[in-house]
Amino acid sequence: GAELARAAKLRINQMKASDTFWEYLAMRLGKPHVLSGDLSNCYAVSVSANFRLIIAPQVDNFSPEILKCCKKVVVKGVVEYHGGKNEWIVP
Repeated sequence: GAELARAAKLRINQMKASDTFWEYLAMRLGKPHVLSGDLSNCYAVSVSANFRLIIAPQVDNFSPEILKCCKKVVVKGVVEYHGGKNEWIVP
């Protein structure tokens, strides 16, 4: 709905306002965390209690040195992945 869209847009705007992805991570907005499994090259950022914005930093690895230089990410979509399922709302 509209509230979820606003929350996702807010997170995207916060990332755009950061000079690097590392700077965004340091602010801890949306509790960013690394994912595993089929999304192991991505971070999740909270946009609501159950939904996460999936972000793929365009880097070779997630070392701090590399992420401090990362200026490009790809937004994969919004997903609810709790309970062993991946329910993509915005793929």
